[in-house]
Amino acid sequence: MLRIWIVLILALAGTRTVPLSFSAEERPEWTRRGRAIWGGNLHEPLAFYRRENRMMAGVAADSLWLEDWYRKVRSDDTIRELADLGANILYVNFAKGSGDPKYEDLAGARELVARCHRRGLRTLAYIQFPCQIVESLLPGRPEARNWLARDRFGRPQFYGGSRYYRHYMCPSHPGYIDYLKGTIRKALVDYHMDGVFLDNFYYRPCYCEHCQQRFRDYLKARFPDPLTSIGVSNLDGVRIPEIDSRETLITDRLHQVWADWRVALLPGVAASLRRFVKGIDPDAAFCANICYPRMDNWHLRGTDPRRFLRLFDIAYAEASGRFPRWEKGVAVNNAQVFLMGCGGGANVLAGAWLPGSALPETAEQIELCLAEPLAFGGHVLAGIWALRMKGRKYARNEQELSDPYFTRPEIGCTWARYNRFLLTHPELYCDSTLDSPVAIYHSAASMRYDFGVAYPAFANTLQALLQARIPFTVLCSEDLVELRRYRVLLICSQRCLSNEEIVTIEHFVRRGGRLIVTGQSGLFDQARRERPDFGLKHLTGASLFDRPGRDVYRKTVGKGGTVFFTRAPELVGVNTRSATVSPAVPDSMHIVVDAVRRCLGPALKLEVQAPPSVLLVVFKTADDATVTHLVNYDNHQVLENLILSVPIGSPLRSAVPEAFSPDGPRCGTITRESPGRWRLAELKTYTCLEWR
Repeated sequence: MLRIWIVLILALAGTRTVPLSFSAEERPEWTRRGRAIWGGNLHEPLAFYRRENRMMAGVAADSLWLEDWYRKVRSDDTIRELADLGANILYVNFAKGSGDPKYEDLAGARELVARCHRRGLRTLAYIQFPCQIVESLLPGRPEARNWLARDRFGRPQFYGGSRYYRHYMCPSHPGYIDYLKGTIRKALVDYHMDGVFLDNFYYRPCYCEHCQQRFRDYLKARFPDPLTSIGVSNLDGVRIPEIDSRETLITDRLHQVWADWRVALLPGVAASLRRFVKGIDPDAAFCANICYPRMDNWHLRGTDPRRFLRLFDIAYAEASGRFPRWEKGVAVNNAQVFLMGCGGGANVLAGAWLPGSALPETAEQIELCLAEPLAFGGHVLAGIWALRMKGRKYARNEQELSDPYFTRPEIGCTWARYNRFLLTHPELYCDSTLDSPVAIYHSAASMRYDFGVAYPAFANTLQALLQARIPFTVLCSEDLVELRRYRVLLICSQRCLSNEEIVTIEHFVRRGGRLIVTGQSGLFDQARRERPDFGLKHLTGASLFDRPGRDVYRKTVGKGGTVFFTRAPELVGVNTRSATVSPAVPDSMHIVVDAVRRCLGPALKLEVQAPPSVLLVVFKTADDATVTHLVNYDNHQVLENLILSVPIGSPLRSAVPEAFSPDGPRCGTITRESPGRWRLAELKTYTCLEWR
């Protein structure tokens, strides 16, 4: 068994391996993009609210109307209303971590599942992945003490640092994984759930003796000559490095290998659990909260969003503070994970809250929350706020204190309008694919060992292209074989590149591709060992030994060409030692944006004359029509008479657009002014145009 585990981890650890992935046909049809409408969150049992006794994302657990609310949101009346509003999926309480059926309210969960099924809603069993409520679990399962994750001093680790009764578990322990499998089987077989939802699919650094031994076994299997490869003479004496999970630069060789091991571990666990779920019911959904981009350096939390998006049918991307909005000249958005989800095959649910986990209050906020997943590929329309409490702020009388939040007219009516739009126009989203001539490179080694530079560079480049309305996709290390699909590749301060990656990039350029490089990209190899000179110097013409002062290099290579910006404009003003990244658009990024436009020419299919708050995304439908999605992040005012220009040479030049919008008839009205020039009457929050 141990040998099989080591082989699995080794297979997942490197960036050159073929990633675990599943095509759309291998995912339940009801979970795919263009089909899923999330009816809200019913994952906490009443006992857990009583135990916490505090405000919890719109639920006043310390209120005397808590039990009234708990009963109302699970009633047949509420489930009927959700179905009438268009919702088709709920996740419900099942395993918060107590192991006690009464604590988990499993009798109530069984009744709730039956109500949902009668109304046509699918149900997902909520299962807390990384931690358990030990004061309830241990009396009935004393063996669970062996599963506890330990800190470097051997102490149990508390969830959130202070929840002394909720302890992290070690996901490398086979006993704990077997326990989770038993919980999954019970949910699918005994309670007739339609799938499972694993919350908080990550784990903190664990220093238990089980992990220590597994890490040593991993080292022995991967490094037969450890003295030469990692500078250790005797692996029997090695212990897991004691580091801070917020580190942004990893140079110690053993730290790097430990990060590799952790990043490989959880995808291996996910793959095993996925096979288990599908073995019980091939049509059951396997879903999780992948905690991305919530985490700081996610590799040091053992998570790998690239692989998770290939493994989970619905990926809940929890991101506190990322509720979409226009703020200080920046479109706060979830585009990154939506676009990565399109590449990985997952349907993404943006679990984005306003700062402080506040609830959205206006129809405009609800519109933007729902417009964003539509615009970026028809991802899950999620009313994660729908079943929270009206509470003191919105109740008009004592009885309304416990009413579900969606009963506010501006909330429920707006949600229903967007849900109906998706259900009426599924052909715009189902099985659609990104249509972009530009790719931004997401280097696995750079993100893992050089997070403080690589991630903000990646995030700011993404933000700059979004607000410049240049459609793009995210290209991960495993996807380099697909590089031929693109016209322009951006590598922005991705400093760790392997020789194999560089060779693939060179082939792309010589065959006619355009490469834009910034900063010290390629100065280090995949283990962050410094090269004598830039790894890409034969493509860019730039050398570390050149006389300083030159800001830009341009070079023709084969049928293609390169542009190299030496000063990394995307990192201006960035603190590369901070583990928290808030995407921005430095003023200096205009030179990169201009370079992309010049490289694209007519490959940039459409230009929109609009404020920077309007973003543009382009997809191809299943029947090969082009759909351009416009979403306005500053939607407090309606924009009128937007001009859309189709450049000469664009494949859309001879096409005729038809406009669709959930925001009213004028937002779906477009007229031709002259060849290649169209006028959209209004844009409030979201309009898409199908070109045929």
